[in-house]
Amino acid sequence: MKNKVIILLTLASVIAFTSCEKDLEAKKEELKALKKEASELQGKITSLESEIVKEDPEFGVKKVNKIPVSVEKIVKKPFANYIEINGSVSTDKNITLASQANGQIEKVYVSEGDKVSKGQTLVVLDTDILRNNINEAESSYNLAKTMYEKRKKLYDQGVGSEVDYLNAKTQKETLENRIASLKSQLSNSIVRAPFSGKIDGVMAKEGEVAMPGMPMVRIVSLNDLKIEADVSEKYIGSFHRGDSVEVFFPALGENYKTVVSAVGDVINQANRTFSLQVRVPKNNDLLKPNLMATIRLADYKNEEAFVIPDKVVLQDSRGFYVYQTVKSEEGLKAEKKYIKIGETFDGKAEISEGLEEGASVIVTGYRDVAEGTIVEIAK
Repeated sequence: MKNKVIILLTLASVIAFTSCEKDLEAKKEELKALKKEASELQGKITSLESEIVKEDPEFGVKKVNKIPVSVEKIVKKPFANYIEINGSVSTDKNITLASQANGQIEKVYVSEGDKVSKGQTLVVLDTDILRNNINEAESSYNLAKTMYEKRKKLYDQGVGSEVDYLNAKTQKETLENRIASLKSQLSNSIVRAPFSGKIDGVMAKEGEVAMPGMPMVRIVSLNDLKIEADVSEKYIGSFHRGDSVEVFFPALGENYKTVVSAVGDVINQANRTFSLQVRVPKNNDLLKPNLMATIRLADYKNEEAFVIPDKVVLQDSRGFYVYQTVKSEEGLKAEKKYIKIGETFDGKAEISEGLEEGASVIVTGYRDVAEGTIVEIAK
């Protein structure tokens, strides 16, 4: 019985082994068939891809998210750093003429905007009373002069008294002084232009009664304009007479080149400044007294500088840097470039080290990139 069991177990093992061997062979055959089928499919896939690429070159290319940027080529260009001082246009010939006499305003000969010459009559007061007084005084003077001459002749002959002679002399001199005073008042009743210029305002009105000190006419000369400024004492050695400067008028949006005409020698204790005068460009009717101006003096120049917008300069623990574009197999990419900054002015930075001529510095989109970021030039 025991031998039968052993025989049966042995027979079962042989049958199982034979069955497993047959299954393995079947799997190998199946794998072989599948590999053949896969090879045929891969061939078809490769063929189809080749045909598609011929018609669509972008097919199958891995898409990379490119950051749009714009760049600025590094070339040598002039750079200057300026001292900027605020000032204003002024003139010594900007005055208001006032009446020096009493009287009714008889005639106003000018209007605002008129050009006048030195000595030209501008306003006249009523002088009838003055002229009558002068005529009366002159008549009295003629009589007094005749009496004086007679008294003097008699006195010289030793006939007349000294008292009569002195009274006649005093009377004559008194009338002379009165006539001179009246004629001076007559002269003061006429307002004349003290210099050639332009009428900037007329306050006098015909028929009004004028009094001494009453404003009549404002006159200004635009031929003697200058720019005046108060300069901080820290620039005491920067400005010299004859220095070339630029003048910018914000209201006009225009720049002019001119020179320094005067530099003050005294520091104002109240605000620690010294005075500066600059010539005004000639033949410019737009320049007016009190017009604001900015004076620029170049205190540093470099005719062959590498200049970039200062806003694109970034900083980390190692120092200042910018991003420039370089070519790679994947296309243009951003590269961090450490630099040294020279002078800066008006939104521009001079680069003393770190950049080479011809480099393309990223000037827009620079905050959207990092080292190695794939970029494209924005259109």
